[in-house]
Amino acid sequence: LLGCLPASGSFFAIGTTLVQCTATDASGNAAHGSLGVTVSDTTPPVLRLPGPAAHEATGPAGAPLAYTASATDAVDVE
Repeated sequence: LLGCLPASGSFFAIGTTLVQCTATDASGNAAHGSLGVTVSDTTPPVLRLPGPAAHEATGPAGAPLAYTASATDAVDVE
């Protein structure tokens, strides 16, 4: 009999999780072992930015300009 916790196919959070396994034979002999499973977020966010903009200055300091930018990410977005 072989069993591991968390089980294969479980959801593993970002970071390192220790998986502990035990195998037991018909005579009751057991072996134990463990392994570390590391999940990383290596995919960068995707930016959505407006195209280039050209505006006439409204004074010596330049001109105000409003724009919209957004981002999506597989894990999170701030």
